[in-house]
Amino acid sequence: MPLSKRRRIDIDSVRLFHSPLVDHVDFSWYDAPLDTMPEKFALAISDGPRSRSEEKGRRYGLSPIMSRRFMPGGIILDDNVELEYEKESLSHWMKEINLEYEKFGSYRSYYIIRVSQNSW
Repeated sequence: MPLSKRRRIDIDSVRLFHSPLVDHVDFSWYDAPLDTMPEKFALAISDGPRSRSEEKGRRYGLSPIMSRRFMPGGIILDDNVELEYEKESLSHWMKEINLEYEKFGSYRSYYIIRVSQNSW
């Protein structure tokens, strides 16, 4: 987001990056600019790679790339949870991060996922 627009809507804590998908051997995920990102996040929104993507691993990459940056008690929002491969991503995340989740909605369902206090 251009600085002038950030100032105009009074959001100082948001940085927007364009990050293409890259191959991480077992999965494809974004080329996250980790050196310029905050060390800890209280909120993550998982909305890609696109659900229809044929990229290997789809949303799984959030865990191995970003999990050490999630604050205990932090929230991950994940949509499209009715799709089988999105359920697979959550299942993989649950094996790697101590998470609790709740499903909301019956059409276009989504998860609110909380990183447990004792994840690390």
